[in-house]
Amino acid sequence: MEPEPIAPVEVKLRMETGEAVAFLDSRSDEAWQKAEWQIPNSRRVPPNDVEAHLDEIPRRGLVVPYCSCPHEESSLRVAQTLAQRGWTNARPLLGGIDAWRLAGYPAEAKPTRRQPFSEVAANLRKAEGNDNTGQ
Repeated sequence: MEPEPIAPVEVKLRMETGEAVAFLDSRSDEAWQKAEWQIPNSRRVPPNDVEAHLDEIPRRGLVVPYCSCPHEESSLRVAQTLAQRGWTNARPLLGGIDAWRLAGYPAEAKPTRRQPFSEVAANLRKAEGNDNTGQ
């Protein structure tokens, strides 16, 4: 059975009643890179890499994958994969993040890539002219 999409208003009402809700940002890599916004506290779970993130996805509460609908079906694919792996609580967000934002619900700027300390240090050395790598 295919997971039934859930409307943003229903998700918001369930959150307001205290139900635990986990959002999964399931946009394709291309859509995610172009995007500026995400639903607060969402986890990034690319649609082609769900298996690698199974241990990060809660089994309790409502799990809501979302994408940049209607142009993508990534959230439905993620919900289907979760259902195949035993999740009974995964429902894709109807209309995706665009419908969520149009409803006036909270969104936040997408986090930027975090650089490892070694990369930051190497960039600083290069900027200060202290790069002794011979490049």
